[in-house]
Amino acid sequence: MSRTTFSLIIDIISLPHFENIALKNQQTLSTDVFLISSHWRDHNNHLELTLFGISKNEEIIEIIITNYETVFFIPQEADLSSLGFFKNIKRKRVQLKSFQKEPVDCLYFNTQKSLYQARRILEDENFRSFEVDVDPVRRFLMERFINGAITISGEYHQKDHKKVFDNPIIKKLDSESISSPKLKISSLDIETGVASGRLYSIACDIKGRDDDSQIVFMLDETPNEGSKKYVSCATQKELLTKFFHWFKKEDPDIIIGWHVIGFDFQFLKSKCNEFRIPLDLSRNHLPVKMDQNHQGKWFIEIPGRAVLDGPTSLRGAFYNFDDFRLETVSQELLNKGKLIDSNQDKIDEIEDQFENNKPSLAEYNLMDCILVNEIFTKTDLIDLFINRVFISGMLLENVGRSTAAFDHYFLPRLHRNGFVAPSLKDVVPQDHAAGGYVMDPLPGFYKNILVLDFKSLYPSIIRTFKIDPLSLHMNHVAPVLLPTNYVFSRDHHILPECVEYLLKKRSEAKNNKNAHLSQAIKILMNSFYGVMGSFGCRFYHPQLPNAITKTGQWLLKESRSFIEKKGYQVIYGDTDSLFVKIDDDSDLQDSTGENLAADINHYWENRIKDDFELESYLEMEYEKCYYQFVLPYSRGNTTSGAKKRYAGLLHKNNSTEIEFIGLEAVRSDWTAIAKQFQNELYDRFFKQLELDNWIRDFVKQILAGNCDNQLVYKKRIRKKLDEYVKNVPPQIKAAKLLNNNNIKDIRYVITPDGPVPTELKPKKIDYQHYLDKQIEPIADSLLNLINKDFKKIVYPQQLKLYEDD
Repeated sequence: MSRTTFSLIIDIISLPHFENIALKNQQTLSTDVFLISSHWRDHNNHLELTLFGISKNEEIIEIIITNYETVFFIPQEADLSSLGFFKNIKRKRVQLKSFQKEPVDCLYFNTQKSLYQARRILEDENFRSFEVDVDPVRRFLMERFINGAITISGEYHQKDHKKVFDNPIIKKLDSESISSPKLKISSLDIETGVASGRLYSIACDIKGRDDDSQIVFMLDETPNEGSKKYVSCATQKELLTKFFHWFKKEDPDIIIGWHVIGFDFQFLKSKCNEFRIPLDLSRNHLPVKMDQNHQGKWFIEIPGRAVLDGPTSLRGAFYNFDDFRLETVSQELLNKGKLIDSNQDKIDEIEDQFENNKPSLAEYNLMDCILVNEIFTKTDLIDLFINRVFISGMLLENVGRSTAAFDHYFLPRLHRNGFVAPSLKDVVPQDHAAGGYVMDPLPGFYKNILVLDFKSLYPSIIRTFKIDPLSLHMNHVAPVLLPTNYVFSRDHHILPECVEYLLKKRSEAKNNKNAHLSQAIKILMNSFYGVMGSFGCRFYHPQLPNAITKTGQWLLKESRSFIEKKGYQVIYGDTDSLFVKIDDDSDLQDSTGENLAADINHYWENRIKDDFELESYLEMEYEKCYYQFVLPYSRGNTTSGAKKRYAGLLHKNNSTEIEFIGLEAVRSDWTAIAKQFQNELYDRFFKQLELDNWIRDFVKQILAGNCDNQLVYKKRIRKKLDEYVKNVPPQIKAAKLLNNNNIKDIRYVITPDGPVPTELKPKKIDYQHYLDKQIEPIADSLLNLINKDFKKIVYPQQLKLYEDD
């Protein structure tokens, strides 16, 4: 790119200078800053950006930017002279073009409101526009390649706890140049009266930069002067205002909690509206914003702070639990739980404590805060989020927004390549992409199954075959024809270089034993394929995800053929993995697997070079050996195998371990009794122990009522109950008996009268349901492989049990 072109592109983000207003006691400082949150507003007829962060000296930094113009692009040929609104709008010619190769101009706006007005007018007049929906503060950060860390230089003034900078010099800072900040974290929880709708208490457990602190604000007309942790408040309004005053004094960087946005803050916001006071939690004068999307999910923006919800954060880090109730998660991770369990007595117990023993209610409220803080500490979620900020460029609250992260990386580099991107409104949804190749499994019992796995298959395909939006639109230049007949440019691309960089960083992270950085990179890399196949991505084009998945299918099928030509049997394959049978009596499993993987890599290195004149970055690796392995039949079918469902015996650290994939033992929607049965059944099978009598005894225990506490179904509810009208599933039928339209999780059992929630303490259980729907399917998926049948084993014994009753 010529120097002239580059300077014109940079002119998009070069901005007029506004003289800083002189303030008393201004001082000059240069420091490194980790960014916590970013915001924008229109103020005094100018766009104002605000960044909050923590300096390397653990000082709170507020950066106010008023010398920035927000922009979007229009075709150069667009004649706007008849539209009076645009007479005072700055328009510049830039050396950029659309994907349709048409030159574009850039429009500059002093306020975001005027940009929105211009967008609406152009839409009404059928003018096209580009990048009209890019958030202004995100554009500011991405065009400067800022990934959560900056160096600032300039004058500041001290205000409250903050150093406030106006229009300082801002430069990006590489993550290697800044240590992970020590952040102040507040775990927050509230207690409310279900029937009365009153706010009973607010508790916080704060840890981090300064001394730890704990406090509970209680609706209590009796003054309590003896404890700094317990603050009596005569009214709900007083409770809120005292809490806000204390909170702003403590000044945490991050707020965490359990459903803290959708419940705690939503309730607090409604109370503030009731008493006509602001939800006063921001670090400056800007208001807190709360909004709800069309799916009913709540979002919150608190200037200067990040809000992280416990269940959402754990799911984003790929944790799985039977359910995401605080009691369940804390018991599994911490081996301790809430002071009042989430059962049918919880509401009554809270009401009783509020009326008769407020200190006990305060302890319960505070313990929930402590548990959430300990869960975040145990799982190192904050460190993981910080690493995801450094890698993706998304700030703490938004690290899960993979489409925005893709924009953050791709857009500024696209501009440097001379192109602008479409607006999201111009995306034309088409068919979803093809999935990965799943080979029809050969059901049976096997010994010595090697698992070979393509390492980071989809990112490696992107890197090897140069797949990305720019390459697709420049495929007329140095074209490369993929084996699936898609064409991309071998010379013009952005994403392959990104994958190369990320793979290098991940290798370094693994060598340095930085598990959080390694996982952060893996999450980002694996999101690329999904983002390009999403209708919510401005770069969506059906050829992008299809080129990746269909090339993956081709690679797996060709690798299977290569292995079979070497004399091995491939019994199953799924997306990026192949399951290879070697001799039963072989004791060279590991060396055979490693040699086979090396042969495949050598094969692809030569073939990619010969057929496509490209360098292969594909890497097959030997993952493990199942010394015993079961591929079950499909449910209710004894001719075809079940895809994505198998179990194998591994040798680990001088012991054995059964690994279940896709089977009931690892699925959260099956009961504990089903999981126990499957674990014990396969353990006995692999150890060649007797099965028939054991199965009969297991059934006898169920029928005798000795396993009732293991018969509970646990399901999530994603919609409000009144939205379920037709085809109402069992969990919804059970939930409706609780008269709580907003319930999120349900535990229930099946009785002769149908599903009943555990809160109602059902007396009778339909044991036959559990035998038919939970135990028999698990049993027959294995027994059918050895010509046995659950009914033939159980029913004579079961009839005898009925007679005994």
